[in-house]
Amino acid sequence: SVWFLFYSILIVSYAFELLIWAAVLVNKIVAFLRGPCFFGRSSARDKVHRYEILVGNFLRCLSLCYCFKKGGKNIKNRGELRDAAYALTDYVNNDTKMDIVFSDLYVGLKLLARIQKERRLDAMKHIASIAASFMSEEGDNDEGAEHVMNRESFLKSTLNKCSLRVMHSTRNMRSSVLTIQSKPLSEEYEVIERAILSNDNDNDRRALADGAHFVPHSVHIYHKIGHAVHDHPLCVHNATFAIPIDSLNDDRFYLKSIHGQESTKLIFASFLIGIHATVYAILADEVAKAIVISVRGTLSLEDVVVDLQCLPQELSEVGRKCDFEGSGHYCHSGILSRGKWMYEDIRKRRILHEVFSRGSPYENYDLVIVGHSLGAGCACILATMIRHKYPRLRCFAFEPPGCVYDEALCNFSESFITSFVRHDDIVPRLAPANADALRDEFFELLARVKIPKFKLFRDIRDIVNDDDLSRRNLAVLRATESTPRDTQYYQQLLTFRNERTEKDISNRSTSTKLYIPGKIIHLCDVNGDGSFYIPYWATRCEFNEIILSERMISDHSASPLVDILKNIRLDELYDSTKNHSMKFQNQFELIQDDNSHDQRRVVCFSTRQCGRNFVLSSIVTIAILLSFLVNNGCEFFYREAVVSRNGEKRNDPSTRIGFYGYEPLRCAAEGGCKGNNTVLEGARVCAPFPPAFEADGKFFNLFGSSRSMLTN
Repeated sequence: SVWFLFYSILIVSYAFELLIWAAVLVNKIVAFLRGPCFFGRSSARDKVHRYEILVGNFLRCLSLCYCFKKGGKNIKNRGELRDAAYALTDYVNNDTKMDIVFSDLYVGLKLLARIQKERRLDAMKHIASIAASFMSEEGDNDEGAEHVMNRESFLKSTLNKCSLRVMHSTRNMRSSVLTIQSKPLSEEYEVIERAILSNDNDNDRRALADGAHFVPHSVHIYHKIGHAVHDHPLCVHNATFAIPIDSLNDDRFYLKSIHGQESTKLIFASFLIGIHATVYAILADEVAKAIVISVRGTLSLEDVVVDLQCLPQELSEVGRKCDFEGSGHYCHSGILSRGKWMYEDIRKRRILHEVFSRGSPYENYDLVIVGHSLGAGCACILATMIRHKYPRLRCFAFEPPGCVYDEALCNFSESFITSFVRHDDIVPRLAPANADALRDEFFELLARVKIPKFKLFRDIRDIVNDDDLSRRNLAVLRATESTPRDTQYYQQLLTFRNERTEKDISNRSTSTKLYIPGKIIHLCDVNGDGSFYIPYWATRCEFNEIILSERMISDHSASPLVDILKNIRLDELYDSTKNHSMKFQNQFELIQDDNSHDQRRVVCFSTRQCGRNFVLSSIVTIAILLSFLVNNGCEFFYREAVVSRNGEKRNDPSTRIGFYGYEPLRCAAEGGCKGNNTVLEGARVCAPFPPAFEADGKFFNLFGSSRSMLTN
């Protein structure tokens, strides 16, 4: 989970802190990075420029580590990171130095996740009381009491943002869901009733069916479409693929190599990667009778740069060009630059003009634009820009960023954009306002801690039962009004708040809130294991808080959406949910019995002074070094063979052996191996083991001959 990765990084950081030689080395590296040769402090104009140089150098180092396989060649640090650097300096408020280290981040975020869980439990108790009164009014006393008990158990056991219980209204025979959302400018939650998608409603049924049908297009654009046309003659320099317009009826361009896409024809694809350029494809879906534009999400470092360009940009110029009212409306600046590039690329190539022209086999098809993650945001702005030419256009945004459009433009786009959000996915909640709220609550929480950090570290590593959650939080945190005001940290926090207020007043142009576009379908995982999802119509206010959970990263994966949307059956949804909630009573009691005793995990660094700290740090450091050595080395063993022919002995080409690979050796002399003093040279390639290899006309298993390699 994300917490395990976070904890692993913390362990490594402790190892480097405790080892003196490592600390000295890190200090030298930091001093070098802060110098003028790398960081550029002497040539930087201001703090934003210094952060711009730092972020650019960091991304270029990542691209070198990945050997440019994840992009990075187009990152020139010539202004494309300006918005990202400005957002970063504005977020951390660099004028005030907060006394925060990495261990504070881990402890604070884990504790904040526990506080969020406690608040959700309090809200669910309120939901349970509402459900009890609702059921007492609906049925007789005996049957109503049984339903109330099941409802309360079901609510208490669903520990997530969308804690819910299906309710059945006798007036319109439609199911609804009770959800909890954080109140604006408050740490409390409020209970909201939302409508579950109904099989009796044509719009609901069509929205879910179309989402299930078009989501594979947003998934396949990541890899499979590129692999399908990689060696095709029409794929020019692996950059673009386009079929001739007079070949639209040709059956050779179906994506038969992709499962489920045998009736989909590839018309055009662009594989260009840049700060403005993005990967997209134009497909002809003959099952849905639609031309589909699929936009890829974040996969390269250039995409990361676009994600970081999150400042709002006005759409007045774009609106005049694309015939829609853009004055006073704002969009994510990085997404807008990608949308404008796709708009110009499609217009110059005249692809849609030719596809929908008279006489084309697709002239009566609909136009659909889909995308996932960053691609979903780009799909939304592209749909808004070309909608005046294609009024029947529809857009499906799967797990889009939470900062695409301003609220007014989001309301305008509800007629043609449908967004899908999965459970606790963090990306649809990553808006600047949500990040600011998380930062402020995090700083406030650290000021309320009343026990030493090493004790708090042990406490947050222990498993906490729901019934014991409130007591455990009170044991480590002060009440807000009891927070000491005379500490150095609290004085830093007050200064930070004052500077934050001044910046918010001065930056009114960049304080425009951005939201998820269009109508939103929230896929709520009831069990928490991905076995049962309920789709309901959500509002943008339900995503105004970043939920800290173990699955906030995994819920953003695109591939599971295909099966999730495919397996939802609206005609069986109400009965399945009702039966599911009735079965939960005994299961909840069993969970309570299992967790009644105190469970503890292995806790490292539980005391300040302990010899085990140094031992553990040494083991971790040695393990990391050995892992690099073992994975990349192939010189642990040496196999040498001597061949005797007609009384003459000569060296046979030998091999160096590693744990995961081998390096073949060859004779350095041009005439081959002669005599016993032959000089051998390596191929300088550590190749992976083949299943078997052939030597002297016989077939030997490589692992079976390892003993002879060690003894010869």
